[in-house]
Amino acid sequence: LRFKTNVTVPATANSYTLEGTARDLADAVTIDGTLAARISTAGFAVSPAAEAGATEPKDKVAKPNAFFDVTAKVASEAGRVTLDDIAISLEQGGLPQLISGRSSITWTDQMKLDLELNSKWLDLDQLTASASAAPGAIPLELARTLFDRLVDQLPASGGTDIAIAVDQVGLGKQSVSGLKLKASRKGGPLELKDVRASLPGGTNLALDGVLDGAEGARSFTGTMALSGQSLTRFTTWGFGDNP
Repeated sequence: LRFKTNVTVPATANSYTLEGTARDLADAVTIDGTLAARISTAGFAVSPAAEAGATEPKDKVAKPNAFFDVTAKVASEAGRVTLDDIAISLEQGGLPQLISGRSSITWTDQMKLDLELNSKWLDLDQLTASASAAPGAIPLELARTLFDRLVDQLPASGGTDIAIAVDQVGLGKQSVSGLKLKASRKGGPLELKDVRASLPGGTNLALDGVLDGAEGARSFTGTMALSGQSLTRFTTWGFGDNP
């Protein structure tokens, strides 16, 4: 049975199209097809007022939302959905940003999410439109806020295994290179493993530990190591004093 389904969310203007073939309708249904979606970047916007030392410009004009374009191959069977060849693209006044990966969700015994994403270039200054318009936005606080939002989207129970790797990240008008993050959950707190990045000032970040608690009350237990060549340059960037 061939089918095509379209869903639009009026509140966000997000749209989703699933087209494919359903088989074995009388027994164990399987689905093969393609997913195409347009998802607003509004969820990445960080209010300048939420950033320490930042103020909302009085003459600021609201910007129209940009959208991610998402495509993926979909395969579904009893207790499992797989997304392969995920391609996420965004063009917003700069270099095209491309993310590739794969994902699967299973729910035979308990819900389990597996996600792997990779990108050559990701500009967080562009994604967070209000932050790029606010000269007082603080890069380290911005990164923490976006990470919190990522964690909020992960299942609060069941299992989770995610791996994210980005060659270059634009943040605070500087480049963060070699960003790698692995996280897993087995029905409890989120374990962060092998979080690595090269930050401005020749500073290297290595972080491993456990993130626990709900939104607004999270705590981290683990180890964080910062080593590098210029503490002054790192703090100047990290706390938003870039010219």
